[in-house]
Amino acid sequence: MRSIKLPARWSRRPEASQTGVVALRASQAASATGLAQGAVRQLSFVRVDRAGVQGAAEITQHGSGPASRLATWVTSGVFRQASLVLMLDAGQRQILVLDEPEVPQKERHDALRWPIATALDLPADGLLFDATTLPPINEATTRKMLVAATQQATLAPLLEMLARAGLRPDAVDVVDMAQRNAVLLHRRREAAGGPAAQLVVGISGRELLVGLVAGGELCVPRNMPLPDDYAPERLDEALSDRIVLHVQRTVDLFERQITRFAITSSFVTEGEFAADTLAALAQVVPGELTRLTLADLVATSGSLRGPAPGPDAQVLRLAALAAQRCAGATDPAGSGKAGPA
Repeated sequence: MRSIKLPARWSRRPEASQTGVVALRASQAASATGLAQGAVRQLSFVRVDRAGVQGAAEITQHGSGPASRLATWVTSGVFRQASLVLMLDAGQRQILVLDEPEVPQKERHDALRWPIATALDLPADGLLFDATTLPPINEATTRKMLVAATQQATLAPLLEMLARAGLRPDAVDVVDMAQRNAVLLHRRREAAGGPAAQLVVGISGRELLVGLVAGGELCVPRNMPLPDDYAPERLDEALSDRIVLHVQRTVDLFERQITRFAITSSFVTEGEFAADTLAALAQVVPGELTRLTLADLVATSGSLRGPAPGPDAQVLRLAALAAQRCAGATDPAGSGKAGPA
């Protein structure tokens, strides 16, 4: 998946002089449509740079704060010589799987607009989306596409905020790709390959993210909404059981439907879980359940002042997006395909 396609006035082409990638998250209030809209409240960013052509990617800057901090970050050079990736959290995007339209590739985007609008019950005119063809996971002949979509009403306040600061994003990505990228970056470090698939579990905002990474792509997402007041320290037994049961049923479904990949390992990629919930999940997922941390994904520059980034969920997911794009042109799943993250 490249990124959600923006109107030309909001986007820019990456410059050859760029040496790093900044992944930026902006939180908004929820709306009646189910997608967040309105003024930006909080920002967080991670900058990843690469030392030389073959150098390892490492976090060189990171921060968070109210939206008013953006101007200070611009002045201090956070975005200088870096491409900018705006990440949409669960509340700012919708994700779904649709049949691939039987039309020429240049007509595919238009052919998907109405099916996406119908599936999500959103107006087609204000829809912004991207889609990628998924690798076949069984013997079915119909190819599937993973679609990430949002509305102009959701993105407009974010893009206007960036424009006032003299910034334009090179790409708009979604938290689900950060989840996928975290697993692919970990597998690159482990030099893993072959026709294996990985179960991924995470929490973003008020959504439990469960999916399968196979063939370098996030296939078959099966997410579950969480209560507005979800917090692991206040998790009751009933909700913990619901989370574990949803993951267990998802695993059962995957193991019945997937014939071209074997699910060999499972990862918690982001979000906060109660210890008892993690222990219960470890009993129902394939292979060993690994909780990814920043150390599994990307190095941290010694030039960072203060304590190094910890396992904070925002830092983890933003680093996964930035490092994958920074590392770049080679598919980390081991297929050798060239292409963006």
